Amino acid sequence: MVDRLGVRGWLRQAVGWGVLAGSTLAFSAVQFYLFRQPGTEPARAVLLAMDAGIGLFLLALGLWVVTARGRPRVGEP
Repeated sequence: MVDRLGVRGWLRQAVGWGVLAGSTLAFSAVQFYLFRQPGTEPARAVLLAMDAGIGLFLLALGLWVVTARGRPRVGEP
């Protein structure tokens, strides 16, 4: 979406790296969560890594939404 709107510079890099790092961290933590033995409590670090990854992903998207509010939208002149 950032590419389609023509965003360039630091905003594009911040959103791209935030989405990449956040989603990778969250999905990696979910794999450790799913491979635990049935009936055992998940490790606190795994739960924190999932929350941190999702949080980083949402912060990156929030940064894009807040800074791109004044930019023209697709289909507008």
